[in-house]
Amino acid sequence: MSGNSRHNYDIQLEKKPGLAGDFSPPTYDQWKTAAEENLKGVPFEKALVTHTYENIDLQPIYTKLDIEDLPHLEEKPGFGHYVRGTDTKGYLDKPWEICQAIPYNNPDEFNNALKHDLERGQTAVHLSSGTTSIGTPEDMAAALKDIDLETIPIHIDAGFSGLDTYTTLKTVLENENRSPEKVNGSIDADPLGYLAAHGSLPITLENAFDQMAELLSRAKEEMPLLRTVGISGLPYHNAGASAIQEPAFVLASAVEYIEGMMDKGFTIDEIAPRMRFTFGIGPFYFMEIAKLRAARLLWSKIVETYGGDEESRKMNIHGVTSFYNQTRYAPYVNMLRTVTEAFSAVVGGVDGLQTNPFDETLGPPDEFSRRAARNTQIVLLEESHLAQVLDPAGGSYYVEKLTHEVARKTWDLFRETEKQGGMFNALQKEFPQKEIETTAEKRKKDLAKGKYVMVGTNSYANVKEEKPGTKPRPKKQSADAVISIRSLRLHRAAEIFEELRDAANTFETQTGARPKLFLATMGPLRQHKARADYSRGFFELGGFDVIYPEGFDTPGAAVDAAAASGAPVVVICSTDDTYPELVPPITKGLKATNPGIQVVLAGYPKDRAEAHKEAGVDEFIYLGADAHAILSSLFQKIGVLK
Repeated sequence: MSGNSRHNYDIQLEKKPGLAGDFSPPTYDQWKTAAEENLKGVPFEKALVTHTYENIDLQPIYTKLDIEDLPHLEEKPGFGHYVRGTDTKGYLDKPWEICQAIPYNNPDEFNNALKHDLERGQTAVHLSSGTTSIGTPEDMAAALKDIDLETIPIHIDAGFSGLDTYTTLKTVLENENRSPEKVNGSIDADPLGYLAAHGSLPITLENAFDQMAELLSRAKEEMPLLRTVGISGLPYHNAGASAIQEPAFVLASAVEYIEGMMDKGFTIDEIAPRMRFTFGIGPFYFMEIAKLRAARLLWSKIVETYGGDEESRKMNIHGVTSFYNQTRYAPYVNMLRTVTEAFSAVVGGVDGLQTNPFDETLGPPDEFSRRAARNTQIVLLEESHLAQVLDPAGGSYYVEKLTHEVARKTWDLFRETEKQGGMFNALQKEFPQKEIETTAEKRKKDLAKGKYVMVGTNSYANVKEEKPGTKPRPKKQSADAVISIRSLRLHRAAEIFEELRDAANTFETQTGARPKLFLATMGPLRQHKARADYSRGFFELGGFDVIYPEGFDTPGAAVDAAAASGAPVVVICSTDDTYPELVPPITKGLKATNPGIQVVLAGYPKDRAEAHKEAGVDEFIYLGADAHAILSSLFQKIGVLK
């Protein structure tokens, strides 16, 4: 279009009067009063306030009043205590590292997979001495063949000490005429994290600190871009820790390392920039964002207390999507979990991220699962454009208030750990273990009762799914213990239900069929459908083969059909009002045909519960019932579990 043919547009920037201008905004008290009226007697706290594992009460709405006194609000990205990130430009100049682990034991196999993945979007090398054989320079040279370590960062999980790994890496670099001073990345040695996860150290802590100090000194002169002290929250996260416990124990470990290195003559500005922090990223999207922001805030204040400069106060964070949150059954759902976890990690401002393959619970990943995990990050970067926004959560009333609350509670637990004499003494006294076990037990109970939902595990289970096969994992060698404690119990939340599914599959292998369960659906569809549908979902969680017939007109017809099915468990499905006339003849008829048959009632009419028990009902299922306990009990009674 030529200049002469352009129209002249008069753009009005003034705010025009509208419908909203005719009303004054309601106050919070007015909103709450209206909400309570709509709740019709249900307490506001019970209906609308969420109580978290962090002992934080999440409100249904946040306003400007919630954040008006928060001290960090005026800080900008790259300034202050780095709540909003450590770089003034966020990810604009340097996106987060796509740092995927490749857990292959053979160095050549590792190298082939690494080169393949680097060509397809991975931007950093992640090598674990615990899963890949790199004990000799020859092994490491094979693992890193044709990898340009002068431009691609390398991160090596070294266990309790990184000195041998560092020496091996330096030898490889020198043998191949590479420049060690250009190598960027980390050798993550975390003796306290190793002790927490394994329950033992093969060397004394003083020896570990001696090696940490030597590595700090050597790297300072030879590989100045390499971080050599790793502090990992994964042992705590994967034991079921809350978003308060994980950062509190990570910070306590970091302070122990600072104290140990300062005792050996290092300054805070020589120690802190050499540290790399790893956090597990769980499923609670906003809580994980707040956790990462709060961790940066607290770390900055800790280093500031030691007299560290601005650069030393910047926390380098590597995020790893949750293994605790992964499942063996319905493994493709893990892809969805990983997406939300990765999203919160990036919004929270990680420097590097590992998105776990969806089949990691089954063994080492293949090319497809590695690709799906890697592309999760690439989509967030290239298609969702997350790198284009600085601290996208910043300014949210909810996130800012939550960040403050997480920071405050994390600091309280950190100080309590310090009162134990530091992290090492706390582990010996089993303080972190007990704290985390309490939270993990709460998670377990909530999972069993359906309050903590894992799709495909305790909700919407697919009993027709073939039993997932497992792949052999690299074997980890153990060393003799010099220090021993009670280790954290690393596990996944879904294991309690997977054990039931495994038992049902074993039963099918031995008998030719899964354990059967019959639904005694009484009356027309509208009378029984809601509870019958709920019952089917409930019992499929354990792997039952649920027989779901059309409604029966009489108790006798239901008894005859149930007996003919051969099912050892029968669930009566109807309404509370009809149960008094239905339950006695059905239970009597069923017990007469098979005294060992288990009768379950769908629903829990409290005023008639005892009468139904006396009539022969063995179990009740209802919203909030302990599904794991009920399924386990029934499996034991019918011989599925020994």
